Amino acid sequence: MKIFHFIILVRLNGKYFGTGFTHVPGGDDYRNRSVLSYHYYCIILSVIPVPGNSTIPTFDRVLCDDVEGPALFRSVQTDLNQLGGSAFLTEFGGCDESPTCDEQLDWGLDSADQFLQSWAYWGNFLGHTPTVKRMARIYARAIAGKPLAMQYIASQREFYLSYYIDPTITQPTEIFVPSIQFPQQSYNITVNAPLKWKLDSTNMNIILVEPNEQLVKSKDQAVIGVVQIRPTM
Repeated sequence: MKIFHFIILVRLNGKYFGTGFTHVPGGDDYRNRSVLSYHYYCIILSVIPVPGNSTIPTFDRVLCDDVEGPALFRSVQTDLNQLGGSAFLTEFGGCDESPTCDEQLDWGLDSADQFLQSWAYWGNFLGHTPTVKRMARIYARAIAGKPLAMQYIASQREFYLSYYIDPTITQPTEIFVPSIQFPQQSYNITVNAPLKWKLDSTNMNIILVEPNEQLVKSKDQAVIGVVQIRPTM
């Protein structure tokens, strides 16, 4: 088993104005093993909490979901463009089971998909099935090419992935499908013509997606692969 070591960079001076780093520790040789760590909590909801079981007021929702949150993710992307490496939303959530909490969790999860970010929830939900189900999502844990878009629509339990296929990569794209959301593989998979798929024989929660033989022979790297997953029950 291979063990990989990564350098974690933590955002130091504010959400929206970058880290202050001009390069990753160790210099350019470490760009491919450096990870930028950051957190997200909407400020106004911390300063003026929403009481009880109330939903987020319209003004607060616009400020959080249309202004503050997107500004954070764009700032992270700006840092990555300069520093290289990848990013990891290492803390969000940390709230009770109120409608406000649920709305912010859903927004954070959807945005992490949109910006292709890894994430870690802050809080203790071990053994709490409703929260586990809310956090359990389909996602591509490895992509054999350059990702274009990934989206999981939780309300419909539908997943979409598109990427430029790299036929020189010998390992498949790996997509995780949580059994708590899709018991007994209760889903349909659709891939476009350049792709084929199968279940991982060692882990039935993993779908393996590969380019077809014709594309592998051509070595064409301008072909887009599309994967869609929909529930059957």
